[in-house]
Amino acid sequence: MDEVFEERRIMNLAWSRRRAGTPDMFSAEERAFLDALREPERRNPRRDESGTATAPLLPVAQLFTRDVAGLPFSERFDLLQVLWCPFDHPATEEYWPAVQLRWRDTTQSVFKPMYPMGSTLVGFEDYVPSPCVLAPEEVTEYPDMNLLSPELREEIKATSERLETFDYHDNALAPGWKVNGHGAAWMIIDAYDVLCECGAKAKPLLTATSGETGAPTSHWTPSEERDKAANAELFYSCADVYLGRGYDLQIFHCGLDPEHPPVMEMS
Repeated sequence: MDEVFEERRIMNLAWSRRRAGTPDMFSAEERAFLDALREPERRNPRRDESGTATAPLLPVAQLFTRDVAGLPFSERFDLLQVLWCPFDHPATEEYWPAVQLRWRDTTQSVFKPMYPMGSTLVGFEDYVPSPCVLAPEEVTEYPDMNLLSPELREEIKATSERLETFDYHDNALAPGWKVNGHGAAWMIIDAYDVLCECGAKAKPLLTATSGETGAPTSHWTPSEERDKAANAELFYSCADVYLGRGYDLQIFHCGLDPEHPPVMEMS
């Protein structure tokens, strides 16, 4: 995992040098490091599950109810920790990181923050989130078009045809990483009502994305970041996570029991 972060550091420096007009993007030491990473014997098989049995789970998000309004089960827990395994799991046809949820009451336990060792083996470097601090901002969303009633869908379609600048898809769902809301835009398959294994309705909990904003959704960009968005620096996720071919991973939770495993859907 240390190599993942070092590679990212080098690449960020290289891009900054390129923007500054520096002829050499890499130093000799940096190029030697990158060349060593790309030696065939150093690359992990893309679909190898052999390391998953003993692989530590990576921390993805740590959310406190004091910071994030509307977290589920707040009457019982004040902390949600989202973890995932940094491998694909083709045996179960899950080509995304396996997610686990930890609901905690910090008044009942003493927690010592820990991070996996730098020597931790990961199957996909794109499944290793870069540490960052959140600045939550509450916004209003609306369900995917396919989850609306037929009558409301027809009304929205008529509005879109009448107003050429109106696009429900781009206005209903905020892009980027988010909690709760109505999840991500369904791009691979049509939206459907997601259920827990117990049969209860599963609700959107966390959306992990490969990118933040793009041209069609630039109106969602926070005002303090719009200069960067204009330079297309916010397309890739601030957490350096890249899922599939640039997809979003929707993580749903059981609406009745926090002990039930989450449901995931790539979109």
